[in-house]
Amino acid sequence: QQCVDFGLESMGLSLAVAATLAIIFSERSQQGRSRFTYVIFGGSMLILLLFSMWGSEMIGTRADGHLAQIRQVKSTDRVHQIGTMLAARHPADPMIPLVVAQRLSQSPNLDVSLALRWTNLAMRRAPQRAEVYEVSANILLRAGRQDQAAGEYRRAISSAPWRALSLNKIVAQRFSKPEHLLAAVPHTPLARQRIYEVLFQMGKLQTIIQMIEQTLLLNPNAKQTRLIKARACVKLADRSCLDTLAAWFRNQ
Repeated sequence: QQCVDFGLESMGLSLAVAATLAIIFSERSQQGRSRFTYVIFGGSMLILLLFSMWGSEMIGTRADGHLAQIRQVKSTDRVHQIGTMLAARHPADPMIPLVVAQRLSQSPNLDVSLALRWTNLAMRRAPQRAEVYEVSANILLRAGRQDQAAGEYRRAISSAPWRALSLNKIVAQRFSKPEHLLAAVPHTPLARQRIYEVLFQMGKLQTIIQMIEQTLLLNPNAKQTRLIKARACVKLADRSCLDTLAAWFRNQ
């Protein structure tokens, strides 16, 4: 309790040092506030101050604000120049090329080739980071290259499956063609079911049916896929669609 009272944990002391000081303080408090106790107390506070100053210096050295420099620069040319300098200074940091690519992707006069060079560098430094593929997809979408953008979103979802719901919502908003929607998610039944659920929530029932018809060309015996199509047909009150599905199931 005395360790907490003196704020030792916030000073960054190890558990062993904190426990030792706590024992000293508890023993001395039982013997009364002698002159020796005050000497120990003053010395301990001096040690804590030195530890605190050293820790602050270390934090300042590690967080040198280089990402803030990239984010605060207004000129796109300067973003590239500063990014080049910082990327050379921090050769293992994936955030530098990622933030540079983000800034370049937001430029009114987008240089697609330059922006993609930065995303490629970020991919080499952090190939499992989903944000890299998101930025790359945004750049490709601005360039009108939807086929490639869909592939980047698929890699983003594969890299961060725990973000599948939010990424699927982005995919459903940015693509309208069934082939792009299918290409933008991993080629697994679960991944497709997740994008279908998002499209159901958005009321894009015809799009779901068109996507399913494309997948059935490759796997015509997929019962679960046909059940999802039946769900869409029910919502559309499409009797002809339901009759066709019912006839297929009877023949199985």
